[in-house]
Amino acid sequence: MNTSFSCQAEYKTNSKDLLLACMTSLARYLQGLARDQSWSSWVNGKEWRNRLDGPALGDVPLEELDDYLARKLDYCSIVFDLERPAGKEKDISTKEATLEDICDYISCNGSVLSGSMQVDIMEMVAKNIFRIFPPPLLQTESVVDDISEYLDPGWPHLSLVYHAALNVLERPDFDPHVLRKVINKQFLANLFVLFTSPDARERDYLKTILHRVYGMFLNLRSYIRNSMNNIFLTLIHEKTEVDGIAELLEVMGAIIKGLAVPLKPEHFELMHKILIPLYSAPGYLSFCAQLSYCIVQLVSKDPLLSVPTVKGLLRSWPLTDSAREVLILHQLEELLSVIPKDQFLLVQLDLFNQVGRCVASQHFQVAERALQMWGNTIFKEHIRESMPMSMPILLPYIFSSRQSHWNLKVIELSETVLEMMDQIDQEDMENMKLY
Repeated sequence: MNTSFSCQAEYKTNSKDLLLACMTSLARYLQGLARDQSWSSWVNGKEWRNRLDGPALGDVPLEELDDYLARKLDYCSIVFDLERPAGKEKDISTKEATLEDICDYISCNGSVLSGSMQVDIMEMVAKNIFRIFPPPLLQTESVVDDISEYLDPGWPHLSLVYHAALNVLERPDFDPHVLRKVINKQFLANLFVLFTSPDARERDYLKTILHRVYGMFLNLRSYIRNSMNNIFLTLIHEKTEVDGIAELLEVMGAIIKGLAVPLKPEHFELMHKILIPLYSAPGYLSFCAQLSYCIVQLVSKDPLLSVPTVKGLLRSWPLTDSAREVLILHQLEELLSVIPKDQFLLVQLDLFNQVGRCVASQHFQVAERALQMWGNTIFKEHIRESMPMSMPILLPYIFSSRQSHWNLKVIELSETVLEMMDQIDQEDMENMKLY
């Protein structure tokens, strides 16, 4: 194939013809390059083939596959310092290409992976991901305002290693018994340590792997739940903020969603000793959404948890943290959808009083969020059904907010809520006349 590039104009009348001829010749030249074998890997999105030290796994005869894969896994088990790669650039690039090759082969030809191959792959994964994190940098005045997310310099390799692990675990014909000697309690103990990684991308992979292991390895389920509970209890009692709580709660939420009813005593303990106390734990703002999901899912499984849950939230109400107040108000509103009426009657007095105090709060975001509760149909219906109790409690707070609050939007919302309360009262009077 002729890959030489020449620009000999067939048209010599003007410069436009010359430019057109050059562009046409360049296009033919580039098309020739694209057809060339050395560029085919770029076209197919597999540039890494050009950096392999030897053939790709897909090109190896089946009878030689075990040997080639073993050699590639041995090479990938070498851990390089990507933060200081001086003198190792070629080896680092080769390892990255080899990891790409392994991931590609598992994705395309996973059905031919033997049990020993899967074990070897997961052992390579363990050698790469299980490591000791450096101590966190002490914040100084120069970096205290720096909120940029930490990115692990070794992520180009780590991401491929995690991808290889998931490719093995997510195979349609995956048999957990094959990896029972690799994925055991010690493996999980090391995995839980990794949840403290400051890189959110790694924690996301860990969350997916843990969820997959929980679903496939039935003998490890109890250990996984107990390990997560121990991490939560450590956070609650030691009051030291750590990374990974949001991801662990997301896994816990998926576990709770799949629970069969009636719930076991351990699930009631989970609510009382862990989930509710987490509202007072450090770092709450980073995992509030996942915690809220767990709470709602658990209450929906057993309505008898409604009263202790609401009372627990009200008992741990933050007095000086407005951001927490706003989020807990949101949590209470979400709970309204899963609390039966008979259970709500047992907590309505305390709940109405707390919402009223929030309406009168001088922090405008707290007052605004509390007033937005009236946009919830279920909340308004509870007010309507308990008029003799709800009106005397709520109205003084709303009047106070309208008369003396400094924020204009809160005043406007208070006026709107007063109109709603008046409408509820009028509708109640009309219903009484009908009877």
